[in-house]
Amino acid sequence: MTLDELIKDYKEVFSGKPWYGVSVFTSLEKIEAEHWNRPLKDGRKTIAQMVLHMIAWRRFTIEKLKRNEHYTIKLNSSEDWPTDETKREKNHLLGELQETQQEIIGLLENLDDGFLKEKISGGKAANELLIKGLIHHDIYHLGQINLINSQLNPEQ
Repeated sequence: MTLDELIKDYKEVFSGKPWYGVSVFTSLEKIEAEHWNRPLKDGRKTIAQMVLHMIAWRRFTIEKLKRNEHYTIKLNSSEDWPTDETKREKNHLLGELQETQQEIIGLLENLDDGFLKEKISGGKAANELLIKGLIHHDIYHLGQINLINSQLNPEQ
C-alpha cells in the first residue's frame, strides 16, 4: 500500500463515502447534541467520551508522525479516556476532530512511501500499521457511538 492510498482511505472514512456506510464526521454531525453526554446507564461511556478517546489516539498518531518517541498513552488511563468535563460539547469536539484530521493529513502529505516501512518512533511496529490502525480505531468506535445513539434515540 502506498502513502497516497492510505491518505485516501483515511479521508474516505472521515468524511467521504466509505464502504461500510456513513463516514465518521457525517455520522457524528447527525447525532443530537443532547445525546453526546448522556450515558445509556450509570458508569457507561458517553458519545462525548468516545470522541475524546478517538481524539486522544489521533493526538498520539500526530506525535508519532512528528517522530516523538517519548510520547505515550497508558491504556485505560485519563490520557486514553480523557475526563475533562469542559471539552464535551458537541461543536467543540467536532472542531477538534477536524483539526486532528487536517493535521494528520498535512503531516502524511509531507512524507514518502518509505516512511510506511519505518518503525513507529519509540515502537516496534511499522508506521503503516499506525495509520491503518487509526482508520480501524475510528470505524470501531463509530460503530459503538452509533449503537449508543440508536439506543438513546430509538425513533431514528
